[in-house]
Amino acid sequence: MIQEGLKQPQDAAQSYQAALQKDPRNADALLDLGSLLLTHAQTDDALRIFQRGITVAPDDPDMFGALGNAFAKKGSWPEAADSYNKSLSLRPDHAETMFNLATALQHQRKSAESLDVLQRAHQIAPGDPAISASLAAALASSGKEKEATTVLASTAAKPLTDDPWTSYTRANALSDQGQKADALALVNDVLHAKPDFPEATALWGSLMLEMNRGREAVKPVADALVTYPDSPELLNTAGLIEMAEMHLPQAEASFSKAVTLKPVLLDARVNHAIALLLQHRRGPAIAEFREVLKTDPRNLKAHSNLATALFESGQFSQASEEYARAMSSLLMTPTSAKI
Repeated sequence: MIQEGLKQPQDAAQSYQAALQKDPRNADALLDLGSLLLTHAQTDDALRIFQRGITVAPDDPDMFGALGNAFAKKGSWPEAADSYNKSLSLRPDHAETMFNLATALQHQRKSAESLDVLQRAHQIAPGDPAISASLAAALASSGKEKEATTVLASTAAKPLTDDPWTSYTRANALSDQGQKADALALVNDVLHAKPDFPEATALWGSLMLEMNRGREAVKPVADALVTYPDSPELLNTAGLIEMAEMHLPQAEASFSKAVTLKPVLLDARVNHAIALLLQHRRGPAIAEFREVLKTDPRNLKAHSNLATALFESGQFSQASEEYARAMSSLLMTPTSAKI
């Protein structure tokens, strides 16, 4: 892959551009560029790159898998499932793609098909904690509790090599670097060693959402909030769960409380502004995005959503300028920056 060894998106973007200027049909450059865009929340742009990629490399399973991930990010589950199926037709025994396909099928209420795919994935990768957890949940939902217990028992948590807080910090770093599955596995181990760890539960919930498994996070996060009602991180994750279900007033309330308790939690401030924007309260949303950017001028999520808010408010020239800042932020932000 072209991105190997590159430390910043700016380096990667320049490499992709140079590669594509030499050869517009460079499939590796298209795949890596689309993945970079998807990681930095530029889903529509990534989707266009991957669609271009499958015309260039129609036999590349990674390209179809990446296209499926882009459709999944947009909530276009039938299209995501179709892309994952095409990827699997080219590479039948890829457990990660099977897991993604099962998730897409579950979102379409195709529970039996999803369970069948998860069982095949578990046969290929019996030690994968994400696959095992999803398979156990699917088995339990279908009334096969004993089989679910057996699956969970076969994937025991690994003992932590560091103390829980250090391991939690490492899981956060893995998440920031886009290694979601590894981060989820580590935070699962953290919570096995220390169940009463609200920040770890919050990270676990946000990772489940990012991996399109938000429904599994609802009860554990809600239960943790009963014990830790003033945890800003838990409140932020609870707000994300509510927002994913379009329960916008509830999401706004959770984000607002998180910000009140911890004003420096910029993720919660940006999410609060997004909740306001989704309720068409553009003025307060714009003000909140701008406050975040005073503290973190390179916050891509704040820049891109501020551009959207300005555009919806009819401030087209300012929206265009803000979008340019968002793209500049994408090129300047280190890969480890949280979005």
